[in-house]
Amino acid sequence: MAGTITWGQLRELAGFRAEHGCAVSLYLSLDPSEAPTAAGVETRRNSLLAAAERVLEERKKSLGHDQREALKADLERVAAWFDDGFDRDGMHGVAVFAAGLDNFWSTLALPDPVGDHVKIGGELYLSPLARIVGRTDGVLVAAVGRERGSVFRLEGGELVELADDTEEVPGRHDQGGWSQARYERHIDEIVERHWRRVAETLDRSVRTRHGARVVLVGAEDGRSEFEELLSHEVKSSLVGWTTAEAHADATQLLEAARPLLGTGADVERQLPARRHDARAARRRARSRRARHAQSRRECAGDPQPAGPRACRRRRRVAAVLGVIAKAATWLQRFVATRLQI
Repeated sequence: MAGTITWGQLRELAGFRAEHGCAVSLYLSLDPSEAPTAAGVETRRNSLLAAAERVLEERKKSLGHDQREALKADLERVAAWFDDGFDRDGMHGVAVFAAGLDNFWSTLALPDPVGDHVKIGGELYLSPLARIVGRTDGVLVAAVGRERGSVFRLEGGELVELADDTEEVPGRHDQGGWSQARYERHIDEIVERHWRRVAETLDRSVRTRHGARVVLVGAEDGRSEFEELLSHEVKSSLVGWTTAEAHADATQLLEAARPLLGTGADVERQLPARRHDARAARRRARSRRARHAQSRRECAGDPQPAGPRACRRRRRVAAVLGVIAKAATWLQRFVATRLQI
């Protein structure tokens, strides 16, 4: 599976220098649109290796015998790795680095597509990796729940916490009666205040970072209500929602958010659909609130305001009482008729 490429890995690779020979840097794109089959991947891999052999032939006069033989061995090792140790599952690209005389070998499964490149030199060719790391830098990832409210910034392939608005929210109970309705309204108010604080933190973060993209992580329940509290700037920057465990750490949150990040072009293509989904969710939320408001209006006149559940209970009780009243009227008429007889 492809993993995260961090600035730390880049710095380590950038520190390598081939002191005794030359280093081979090979990048192969595994984007399904470019390489849908194993045969297609093999053809493009062979093309890259052939290009490397041509470079070696052009430079053979400037290289010593040991260096030439080492480079040939490195190219053979790369070819053998693709034949024996290569599994493209979950990859969008792969990078292979080899420098036999300096005892260096490294392979990286890449989360994003890269162009096909092969370079031979005293240093490793790292520009494609730098673009992958920099592509998602600055993205904001927020874990949102009834209690959780953590905001992170993606830097160098890792999530760095910017703010933590997590707080405890009392649990619900199911004792019934008017007290439960009031208690649940109290809990809902606490959750809404918590969400408002998280939304304000996101707004400040987006404004400070000049419209950074935003990925939200949270359960489906409550998403539309939370989006209603977001500022226009945050809504415009929202890429979408995903899910993770309630207490997921930064690494787990990044893995959950990764499918939404994609390449820059992918995100641009996905944004209209995601914004359409968000508008539909907000319409559903407004519809629910309208129904709840109607329920409260139907309960108007009660000395204590009731929530939707209490109103439903009252309507059921009223329906039962209506049936009882009709039965009593029928029974009264029946008795009166029998007495007349």
